[in-house]
Amino acid sequence: MSTYRILQTVALTLCFSAAYASDHAILTQAAPAANVLDQTPTVNASAGPVCPQGKVLWYAGEHVKELVDDLAQFDATEQIRHAELDGKGNVKKEVTVKFDYVVSIAEPEPGTLEVGELRSGLGEEETPEFPGGIATKGLPMLAFVFHPDMRDNFEMECEGLSTWNDKPAWLMDFKQREDKPHRIEAYLINKQIFPVSIKGRAWIDAASFEIVRLESDLVKPMPEIQLYRQHWAVDYAPVRFPKSKTELWLPKVAELTFDFRKHHYFRQHTFDRFLLFAVDAQDKAKPPQAPPAPQTP
Repeated sequence: MSTYRILQTVALTLCFSAAYASDHAILTQAAPAANVLDQTPTVNASAGPVCPQGKVLWYAGEHVKELVDDLAQFDATEQIRHAELDGKGNVKKEVTVKFDYVVSIAEPEPGTLEVGELRSGLGEEETPEFPGGIATKGLPMLAFVFHPDMRDNFEMECEGLSTWNDKPAWLMDFKQREDKPHRIEAYLINKQIFPVSIKGRAWIDAASFEIVRLESDLVKPMPEIQLYRQHWAVDYAPVRFPKSKTELWLPKVAELTFDFRKHHYFRQHTFDRFLLFAVDAQDKAKPPQAPPAPQTP
C-alpha cells in the first residue's frame, strides 16, 4: 500500500507535479467563488452590544489551541472531488478519490507548530494519486489564523453579529500583514516554496466561540507562479469522542476554487468517520506512526 506523508511547519500547502490528470467523470456543480471581503456582510446592527473583538479572538484562539493540546492524532476518511472548469465555471473534467487520512499536530517548542500527515488508498484503487497532480496538505490547519502564536501576523476586524445555520455568529475579518511572517499557506512547485498572503472572514459561534465557517482569498494575485485567484470555503462541525470526553471542531467540508497556469480548478474535500488516537505528549512532535487503538465518536 502506498502512502503520502508530510511533516511541515507551514499549515496548508499545495504541491504540484508536472503531470495533470486526464481521465475524469462528471461533477454536478462547481461555480467559481467570489472574494469574500468584497461581499457586504449581513450584520444585525440592533442585536445587543458592539462586537467584543478582544474576547472573541481570545476564546476562538483558545479553541484552536485545543487542537494542539488535545488532538495528538486523528484518523478520518477523506474524499476528494477535483474538477477542471471552463471559462464560465462549467465542469469539463472531474475525478474522485478516497484516502484513509491520519493527522498529527505538535508544538515541539513555543511558537512552532508541526503538522504530520499520512494518506493511503481506499476502495478498489489502493494507490490513488492526488487528482490533477495537485496535492493539498495541511487543510485542517487553515483555522490556525486564530492560533495565539499566529494571529498577530494578521489584521483583524470584527464586522458584527450575523448568523450561520440559524445561530448567532460573530463575523471576524482577517488579512495577512506583509511585515509579519507568512506561516499559514504556501505553494510548493519544483521544490521551491512560495508563501501565500491570504485574507478572509470567519464565522465564530456567539455562544461557544467555535469557528463554524471560514473563507479566504488571495490578498493579491501571484503572477510569479501564475496563480491569479484562490478561494477557500471550509465548514466545521463538532466531533465527539465519548471515551476521552472530548469534543473537537474539525473540518467537515472544504471547497477550493483557483486559477493556476491558465487552468480553472474546483476541489472539494469531505471528511467523516473520525477516530481519535490517544498518545503520550512526548510522541506529539513525531509524524504519524502506526496508530494505537482508536476511540470511535
